[in-house]
Amino acid sequence: MKILHINVRLFEGGAAQVARDLQNRQILAGNESRFLYGYGSGAKPSKGQSLVSGVAVLGSRWRVGMNFVLHSILGVDLLPPGPREARLLRESLLWADVIHLHAIHSYFLPFEWFVQELIRSHKPVVWTLHDFWPITGRCASLEDCDGWLTGCGSCQGRRNYPSSHFDLSRSMFIKKHAGIFRLLPQLHFIAPSKFVYDLVKVAYPEVKIDLISNSVDLVFERAVESLDKKIKITDQKCNNSVKILVVANDLSDKTKVDRGLIEKIIALPNVRLTTVGSNSPFHSKNIENKGVIVSRLEYAAVLAAADALLFTSRKDTFGLVMAEALFCGTPVLAVNSPAAIEVLGMIGSRPCNDEYEFVSSCKSPYELGPFAGISREKLQKTAVKKYEGKRMVNEYVAVYDKSINP
Repeated sequence: MKILHINVRLFEGGAAQVARDLQNRQILAGNESRFLYGYGSGAKPSKGQSLVSGVAVLGSRWRVGMNFVLHSILGVDLLPPGPREARLLRESLLWADVIHLHAIHSYFLPFEWFVQELIRSHKPVVWTLHDFWPITGRCASLEDCDGWLTGCGSCQGRRNYPSSHFDLSRSMFIKKHAGIFRLLPQLHFIAPSKFVYDLVKVAYPEVKIDLISNSVDLVFERAVESLDKKIKITDQKCNNSVKILVVANDLSDKTKVDRGLIEKIIALPNVRLTTVGSNSPFHSKNIENKGVIVSRLEYAAVLAAADALLFTSRKDTFGLVMAEALFCGTPVLAVNSPAAIEVLGMIGSRPCNDEYEFVSSCKSPYELGPFAGISREKLQKTAVKKYEGKRMVNEYVAVYDKSINP
């Protein structure tokens, strides 16, 4: 089986992580897999591209830059890949048995142009919904907006990623949905969570869709296995510090990180905060900002060393960082959101009921809140069963088989 993955980024973001992991596991299982991506940091090819097999970049720096400018004004990508990159894409589409799309928006693939290429290839398309861009006119996140139910227009969230100055969300909604309906005979959506599945069934009741929850990646699994098996738990009764962790690609993203809420946590006695990600807005003597961590072993060690992970995003479709923390036996204190309800529900837990419980639980995560009285060893054992990757890749292979042989 030959699988072609396409995603906007190679390394940054949860979509890239899931796509790379699927490719890695598929190659180990004896299948062939390629990965085409848009661009890396600074609209350049990703520095670590040579470390991943079967990878090529579709965006050139100036075309990505021009699309960024045009998209910032109009809310639409206009420039297709250059001749060399377009030829690479077409050759890869013809090579593949299955085309697996991930996040395909933002500055490298004009959607209408790309739909024509997909239709011309006559190949089955599997599309994992890592965000809500396929169902809206413009935005990748819903932000409590239900305008997509009536075809968008009069967009109140033009600053939402990917942002635009003018509101063309109505016309883009029509074009996007028309393009997806043109793909219907060969399209199969994958939702990573039940609430995403339900939304997509409303938006596209005619499209085939399955639910496959995300898992931790193979490299992370091996990193956790290599850590000390005995997880040391902070003795809260001896007034030792409570080690709290916040993880986000961009820690300044207000839709992902609730700065006000986390500052209340920082003000608690004996709390020490560690952040992982870029652009941390948190700075004081009880805070350690580690920045971006590339090594999965180092990242797993940071998760395992924490007494609790704080998850304050309300816009995620899954929230993979929660699964990663739980896989290390680290409790997750989450605000109430569809993703947190679903991910934590998989292990029999829940998000915090309100801000009071969220803040109170940080004082003693093992004695207060949703994870009170649960040992880290038991938590990790349960999480490993739910979030290990073999289950995910087997479910995807079943969808590939079904797509090739309907």
